[in-house]
Amino acid sequence: MSWVRYDDHFDSHPKVIAAKARAMDSITLHLLANTWSARTTRPGFVPADVPGDLMNSKRRGTFLAGVLVEVGLWEPAEGGWQFHDHTDYRAPR
Repeated sequence: MSWVRYDDHFDSHPKVIAAKARAMDSITLHLLANTWSARTTRPGFVPADVPGDLMNSKRRGTFLAGVLVEVGLWEPAEGGWQFHDHTDYRAPR
């Protein structure tokens, strides 16, 4: 089992505040995608089809992924998205 850690100031980070203001459920996607990603062979990477699966709507998942990119929590990557600075914060295995 892998673990995902969050700072206890996560809720007050400017990027999180911006994401919540734009679309509150973008944070839901971020958290779900982070736990999904942690148990894969490519931690920190979110394939293009995963947000739609996690949010039960391809359209909504894609929109929310765009919000996370817009605020700087995610970055576009080939075939999907990468968490910003993921390797700096990932818990050691």
